[in-house]
Amino acid sequence: MKEALLEEAIQEKRNAFESLKEEYEAIREEQQELKSKKQKQEQVLEDMDAFDDGYDELYEELQELKDALDEKEQELNEKRKETKNAKDAWEEDDVTQEYEEVKQDSEEFSREYEEVKKEERHELSAEEKQELKKLFRKASRLCHPDIVADELKEQAHNMMSQLNDAYSKHDIVRIQEILLSLENGTGFNIASDTITNKKQLRTKIVDIRNMMALYEKELQDIEENEVLKIMKEYDDLEEYFTALETELEAEYERLKTIHTKNIAKSDTNKDVPNAFTQVDEDDYWSNEF
Repeated sequence: MKEALLEEAIQEKRNAFESLKEEYEAIREEQQELKSKKQKQEQVLEDMDAFDDGYDELYEELQELKDALDEKEQELNEKRKETKNAKDAWEEDDVTQEYEEVKQDSEEFSREYEEVKKEERHELSAEEKQELKKLFRKASRLCHPDIVADELKEQAHNMMSQLNDAYSKHDIVRIQEILLSLENGTGFNIASDTITNKKQLRTKIVDIRNMMALYEKELQDIEENEVLKIMKEYDDLEEYFTALETELEAEYERLKTIHTKNIAKSDTNKDVPNAFTQVDEDDYWSNEF
C-alpha cells in the first residue's frame, strides 16, 4: 500500500523526465538525418569537378546543411541538459529515495516469503498429523497475541512465529517443546528485541496461511461426515426426522412380530405366559440380543 502511494507521488516527476527524453530522442534522429545528408553532399562535391556549372549550387546547399546541423546539435545539447536535470530531480527526490527503499524491502520480503513456502517439511503419518494439529491448537491458545497482556504481546508474537514456523515444517518435536515451555511457565522468557515490522508481517502471513489450512481441513472433515451427507438430501430437516421415525417404528414392529412368532413356536405349554407381553418394553430393548 505504501509503495503504491509513494509511486503515485513521484509519478509527475517521472512523467516529466520521460516526456523530455522522448523529445531528446526525436531531436537526435533529426540531427542524425542532417549529418547523413551532409556526408552525402560532401561526397558528391568531392567527386565533382570544381569548375562544373552545378558545383556552386551544390556548395551552397552543403553550407546550408552545415548551418542546420550546427543549430540542431546545439538544440540537442540543450535538450540533453534539460532532460538530465529532470532525471536528477526525479531520482534525487526524497520521495523517490523512500520509494526505492520500500520497493527493495518489498522485493526482499517476497523472496523470503517464497523461500518459506519452499522449505522442506517433515513427513508425518496420518496419526502424527492429527497429533501435530492438536498440539498446535493447544499451544496457540496459550500464547496467541490477542489473548495475552499488552506487555507480553511482543513476546507472544515471537512465540507464535516459532510455533507457526514449526507447524509449517511439520516439526512436531519443536511444537512439543514450545507447548511444554508454555505449560511450565517459561515460554515468555524468549527475547523479542530483534523483532522488526517485516518479521511481524512475515509471521502474520505464515500464521494466516496455517490457520487457513486448519480451517480447510476441518471444513473437509465436516463435509465428509456421513450424517451431514444424508441430511443434505433433505430440504426440510423435519421431514428427515419424520421419515427416520417412521423407519424405526416399522423396524420395531417387524422385530416384535418375529419375536412373538418365535415364542409361539417354542411354547408348547399353554400355561406358560407370553414372555414378550410380560416384559416391560423398556427393559426388553435394553437387553442385548
